[in-house]
Amino acid sequence: MFNISKLADNISDLLMFIVLTLISIKIFYYANVLKNRHLLNPLYRLFAGFLIICGLCYLLGGLQFWYKLQFAVLFFKVVLILCGGYLLFYLSHFIPVTFKYKTVSALNKEIDDRLNLEGHLIAKNRQLEWAEKTAKICYGSINLLRNTIIFSDGAKNVLGIDSGIELSIKEMMAIIVRKDRHDVAQIIKEVKNNKVFTPFTFRIKGDGLWKYINVKGEIYYDETATTLCLRGTFQDITEQKQYVKKIEESSKILREIAWIQSHDVRGPLTTVLGLCNLLEFRAIADDETLMIVNGIKESASKLDDVIKSIVTKSNYTSN
Repeated sequence: MFNISKLADNISDLLMFIVLTLISIKIFYYANVLKNRHLLNPLYRLFAGFLIICGLCYLLGGLQFWYKLQFAVLFFKVVLILCGGYLLFYLSHFIPVTFKYKTVSALNKEIDDRLNLEGHLIAKNRQLEWAEKTAKICYGSINLLRNTIIFSDGAKNVLGIDSGIELSIKEMMAIIVRKDRHDVAQIIKEVKNNKVFTPFTFRIKGDGLWKYINVKGEIYYDETATTLCLRGTFQDITEQKQYVKKIEESSKILREIAWIQSHDVRGPLTTVLGLCNLLEFRAIADDETLMIVNGIKESASKLDDVIKSIVTKSNYTSN
């Protein structure tokens, strides 16, 4: 007798087989596109295989309406149980790892934070570049093991050297004035041997003039106390040198003025005061003449005090 309900069950099994097969094909296709670029790719393939076995079980169940496939159905169900057990074992080890993954919102927040941090760093870097340019300063790192040196972006403004280029110590020496090369080499040697660094100044050839470069820094070591490198600042102090020179010249002029005042001016004034003193020892009958002599003496004394004050201040300023 024809059993319609059983036929409907078998047809539904066949439809489940088609649906599971299509899903498996889609997952396999997606996993093949990703290849090894995704951490979950092995799980996708395993799950797709599990769905295919499920689909085969439905297929055999649906074909039982026309064929006797009890042993085949039993075999695939055993395979399905084994595959499900392996999938469960795999998930028990893999799921804890997946919980460490961040959500989309967390990833977006992290991206925003990194962009904000990057913008902050860019702004700080621009401020540093502005400070380097204003102070005519750059940063350098001398690798004492490789005998090389590399500078920051400000090196172009200070030393006339492109930033980011690694120079050898020999190439660096070439831009230093010949008379200063020996002193610089001795300082580097002292850093290597005695691990002692003192700030120093050397000259380089500028735009028709010498540029004075002052170096300050610190020594860095490795775990074995071996000197690794010398890091510090290279500052163009040419303007400071020029100002000091002008101050020294002004001090020299002040000393010359003080000498002139103390000898060329004060000498004749002292003579006038001496003559006034001589006149006081003589009897002057004329009151008007006596008043004139006293006036000359008083004015000469005041002028002498002024000259003494100028000489004192000139000597103090020049020192």
